[in-house]
Parts: sequence; C-alpha cells; structure tokens
Amino acid sequence: MDNDHSASGALSGAVPVVAYHPEEPLDDGEIEIPALNVAVGAGNRIHTEPVEEERRFRYSLEWVRRYGLKADKLIRYKVRGSSMDPFISDGSWITVEMGTTQVTDGSVYLLRYGDQISVKFLFRRYDGGLIVRSFNPSEPDVVVPAQDLEHIKVLGRVVESTNMLIKAIK
Repeated sequence: MDNDHSASGALSGAVPVVAYHPEEPLDDGEIEIPALNVAVGAGNRIHTEPVEEERRFRYSLEWVRRYGLKADKLIRYKVRGSSMDPFISDGSWITVEMGTTQVTDGSVYLLRYGDQISVKFLFRRYDGGLIVRSFNPSEPDVVVPAQDLEHIKVLGRVVESTNMLIKAIK
C-alpha cells in the first residue's frame, strides 16, 4: 500500500500532488469558480481594491451538491483587513454564494454598507434591524436599526474560507 491515499499515506507525505494548468479541460464532476479581481474588506473603512492575481478555483461538483449550493452563484474573493481575525485572516480567500441574502443569525455574509464591501457576521434584531459583527473583539458591533436597512445590502453568504496561516513573502 505504498501508493494509496489512506490517512497514513497523507500523513507521511506519500500522497501524490498533481499540478494542473488552467487551460486543461475540467474532469468529469469538476467545476471552476471564478475569483473576481477585487479584494473585500474585513476591517474598518476598507473599500474594494484591485488584486493582481486573476484565478479560477476548481471544485468537486459533489462538494457543491453536498452543501446544496448553486454552482453558478459561487464566486471567490480575496480578503483584506483584520476585523475577522483569526476566523478569516488578511489575505485569505472566501467563497461566496451570491444572491443568498436571507440572514441566518450568526452566519457570515458579504455585504455593502454605504460605499464599503465587507465580510461580517450578521444577526437579526428584535426590531427588524441587524447587528453587524466582526470576529476580532477589538472591533465594536455596528447596530443597523430597521429604518436604516436601506443603507445595507447583503450580497451573498460566505460558504467557505481558505485561511492563510503565514504571511506572503512578496
């Protein structure tokens, strides 16, 4: 069993890593999720900004089905800022199911608030408003009363993050 994909093989580093090139066709059961050329904020007063890398991420269609996601609504974004640290770190990628805007308390959403696009936890208030919460405890909650909801737009629900545990060297 030297060439298997068992846990012991993975722990020993014996599982082969296969590189692919973006121009290669997708395998059966694979989809590509676009990564938009913008970074979204996980901090105070961070606006969208260009990201130099333009990418597509390959996913298993089985993964999409398992979680009941809509493949054509999934988009990846780069995160900038520390308000969601360490849950979602600066430089991480998030996968957002765009158009999923029904707020479930404690879920993470991509939202537009004024001219900012941010990644935050959302909670419903008893009066119909929202609480916008960062993971980082040094960031205060933002309370959005029901009469001010016109200033906030939920763009989609964050369904996955790829959290960077190291800093880029370039």
